[in-house]
Amino acid sequence: MKLVSYIVLFCLTFNVFASSGTIQELERQLDDYQYSMSVEWDQKDKAFYDQQTNAFFSNLSNLIKNEGLTENEIMSLLEKKVSNREVLDSLKLKVSLLSKVNSPAELASVLRDNAESFYVKGASWNGDIALTVGLGIVLAAVIGYAVWFSATHRCVQYETRYGCQSYNYGGAGYNSNYYGYYSTSAYTQCGYFDYCVQYEKKK
Repeated sequence: MKLVSYIVLFCLTFNVFASSGTIQELERQLDDYQYSMSVEWDQKDKAFYDQQTNAFFSNLSNLIKNEGLTENEIMSLLEKKVSNREVLDSLKLKVSLLSKVNSPAELASVLRDNAESFYVKGASWNGDIALTVGLGIVLAAVIGYAVWFSATHRCVQYETRYGCQSYNYGGAGYNSNYYGYYSTSAYTQCGYFDYCVQYEKKK
């Protein structure tokens, strides 16, 4: 009986590591893309921007389709990384209008052409004051892709898996633009969740 218990415990632990590994991979992809947009990109070279952005979208698509990454997990990570909630809410509103584009390449083009409107003040990863197009584009790209994917794809097959999901909860501060209390704090809940294992493009 003890042997069975140890095997079950090992399997559950492995699933938790797999779930957190997906979030860590997303975080690594975000940091790499942010470095490309803030340091390597000269804000003019369209070919470089398109190459980096489309590669980022491809990696994000793989995490969603093959690793079970959800839109909620993406937003939770962004809220954890960005200390300024007003900036994040403003970008969510702007980017939500981009959900009608037809492809990731078109989304990348729209984001590039509107780069100036994605200036971000006070939203660096570590909470320092920042005024940068690069970071704004990174935030807009990841939110935009999550919104676009959700609007253009539907799940056709679910699978119940043991895993952990992170959530944000309110009560830490007040933001008049957000109409209520909010918090950048998060908690993680582990248990059995339905994960999409197959997506289909909406017609």
